[in-house]
Amino acid sequence: MRSRPTSACTSAPATPQAAGKVFGSFKVSNVSGKGCAVTGPDTVTAAPAPGAATGQAPAVSVVGHRPGDPASALLTDPSAEPPVLTLQPNAAYEVQFAWVPSGEPCPAASPEPGAKPSEKPAEAAAGAEAAGGGDSAAAADPRAGGGGAASEASGVEVSHTPVSGAPTTQTTIPSACGGTVYRTGAIPLDAPKP
Repeated sequence: MRSRPTSACTSAPATPQAAGKVFGSFKVSNVSGKGCAVTGPDTVTAAPAPGAATGQAPAVSVVGHRPGDPASALLTDPSAEPPVLTLQPNAAYEVQFAWVPSGEPCPAASPEPGAKPSEKPAEAAAGAEAAGGGDSAAAADPRAGGGGAASEASGVEVSHTPVSGAPTTQTTIPSACGGTVYRTGAIPLDAPKP
């Protein structure tokens, strides 16, 4: 019987770097009392986050990291990925990813139901405050449930599943729409960083 590592997202995407690039990682730990071999393919997926602007959004794709690609300055060199990885109890590995935006503009957001087409977020906030003394910041922020226009791009959701049947973890890259997620394979946590 093989022990199965458990997955936990330990690193939300960092603040975007130059040109909007974002680094993140998923940590997978063996929480069993026995060593386990990391077998089978894992999956990393990326898609517009729930609530993202609709319309003809630029494509989102996931590709394997290679030396010299646009994410090379952010990700560990692929040579650090061992061909076979065995995790001892309490040992862990990570799967790194880097978001590189396409440079294409994000689609315009549609107003939320009940908002007037000409209403700007500031006007919606002022209207909400005048109508009931509500919090103007919450009224202007559609994620907080207030009125006003939806954000232009709610983000891209990146998910990782270590092996079929294992729990999936996810994180969201805010204010992103079209681009590419470059991902590594399993990298032992003691591997050198770029």
